[in-house]
Amino acid sequence: MKICTIIAEFNPLHTGHKRLIDFAKSFADTVVVVLSGNFTQRGLPAVSSKHNRAKHAILAGAHLVVEIPTIFATASAQNFAAAGVQIANKIGSHYLLFGSESGNIQQLTQCAKDMLECQQNNDTIKALLNQGLSYPQAVAAAFDKYQQLLAAPNNLLAVEYLKAIYTSNSTIVPVTLQRTSNYNDSNGQSSKSIRSALQMGLSHNECFDYVLHDCSTAAEDNFKQYVARAISTMDCDYLSTIEGVTEGLENRIYKYATCGSYDQLVANLKTKRYTQLKLQRILTNACLGVTKQMVQQAKGLPIPVQILAVNKDREDLLSHLATTREELNPTVTNLTMLADRLYQACSNKPCPQNFILKV
Repeated sequence: MKICTIIAEFNPLHTGHKRLIDFAKSFADTVVVVLSGNFTQRGLPAVSSKHNRAKHAILAGAHLVVEIPTIFATASAQNFAAAGVQIANKIGSHYLLFGSESGNIQQLTQCAKDMLECQQNNDTIKALLNQGLSYPQAVAAAFDKYQQLLAAPNNLLAVEYLKAIYTSNSTIVPVTLQRTSNYNDSNGQSSKSIRSALQMGLSHNECFDYVLHDCSTAAEDNFKQYVARAISTMDCDYLSTIEGVTEGLENRIYKYATCGSYDQLVANLKTKRYTQLKLQRILTNACLGVTKQMVQQAKGLPIPVQILAVNKDREDLLSHLATTREELNPTVTNLTMLADRLYQACSNKPCPQNFILKV
């Protein structure tokens, strides 16, 4: 059995994702998707529950879907990638497939190795962060040779996957497929463009009917209303402990916490250092109680493998992964359960626990 793993959000799944799964099946007999849970890297609830998105992955051709726990699914690119690769290692993956704007695995590999080996550039990144640049901006500026390469979001994430493979001494073979669609094209192969269409009540020609049927912006809309109120109850001492909060940001959050809407709060807090996405992750961390100490504890323990869905013709994979599911990480598991309960409250739909969907 040759396993190819894809780390994904599928928020929502579209034709570009289907192309990735089909490509994986051209060189591996088993495709496993390591999927974000009910909250994503945007720091917001997904447009469809993790079980629905796992079902969509199976319908698109994947054989098994397992979960990236919330504490890593809503994390920075480095922590998100490291968690995904750790899970891929644990399930015995032979390949890791990811999309990239480059499509050049040699170029991405060399960039990852240079970043790992060049401590001077890493010090430069820290200095640029202290000057107020965001992480993607700081990385691109520190590595002039790769500035254009790292300016593209999927390239940057691809490099983080490669760094995680090398630092974990993994035997996984990385494979990339070039992304061909424009993110800013309203009709392109982009989850962002599909979410925008959903906000306006429109369909999208790059999304499947079985996906759109399960999608809704209700969870995100209700979550934003909840955060706008909940954040006003948090004091500076508490906010200073939250993952992602540095340089006195807790004081700015406290200052603007009663300004009104969620979007207005984010706009008031946004700076060169604190991008919209980073702020959204911080606000979610605050509402879920994700502290810096909690993240450090979680990173030091094995990540449990939680199966979300399996192709009904490949239930042999359940026995293959049986031993990987025995390890417990209370910090990770309890937070994911809390996030699932919050997602259920915001979406007004049931969210089953420890349920394996067979499609």
